[in-house]
Amino acid sequence: MVHPYDVTAVYLPNQVIATQDAVDELLGTPKLSFAQRDFLDQLGNRNGGYDVGDYLALLNRSGVTPSPELLSRLNAARAKSGAKPR
Repeated sequence: MVHPYDVTAVYLPNQVIATQDAVDELLGTPKLSFAQRDFLDQLGNRNGGYDVGDYLALLNRSGVTPSPELLSRLNAARAKSGAKPR
């Protein structure tokens, strides 16, 4: 390696998470445990909290494409909470 890169391996116990539970959590109905939210954050953008980017990473890993209606609902929920739209 010519460039000064840092590489870190993070090993997490695999979590089985229903995509509907992940959606419900984003829309304000708590369904996930702390371990599940942490797993999804590590799977996604690793920003310290479960958010839409982490959910999209779960869908990508599962081979599922979110519907436009679902993405619209998620963006509306983000706007209501004061978060920046993606």
